[in-house]
Amino acid sequence: PTATDPQVSSGPAPTPEPTIAPPVLDQAWANVELTNVADGSTFRIADFAGRTVFLENMAVWCSKCKEQQREAAKAKRALGDDVAFIVLDVEPTEDAATLAAYAARNDFPFIYAVAPRAYSRAIAREFGDLVLAPPTTPVWFIGSDGSVTFTEGGIKSADELVELARAL
Repeated sequence: PTATDPQVSSGPAPTPEPTIAPPVLDQAWANVELTNVADGSTFRIADFAGRTVFLENMAVWCSKCKEQQREAAKAKRALGDDVAFIVLDVEPTEDAATLAAYAARNDFPFIYAVAPRAYSRAIAREFGDLVLAPPTTPVWFIGSDGSVTFTEGGIKSADELVELARAL
């Protein structure tokens, strides 16, 4: 080619780098607006897409829930900020002030929110009514890839929670 001729490539065109789309949590329950009772900020579970998330539905009157949260607090100490811990009060008679007092009294290191009716309806539609029964200690994880893993009913030890979180 001369100075006035365009350069001609003899090889194949470069292949563009593949892009990996981040996980999307598009389930109805993951997109309900929630309010953190500690500071009034709003969030959606979907905002945590790409992170591992621990979720528990509970009620302040539920002694099994409190025991599960004690185990989860130990797990959080072991996992640090690698896992977001979110606890949702699904008892319709409890409000944000009641939940905030419970969280402060117990000094658990979680994000607490009162589950609005839209969340409760959506989660029950997808997973059945038992996810709204606090004494069954409904706990599940959302993996960093967006996968949802429910645990068996009953109290899960801190070691079990850590093992499950690290496997996701």
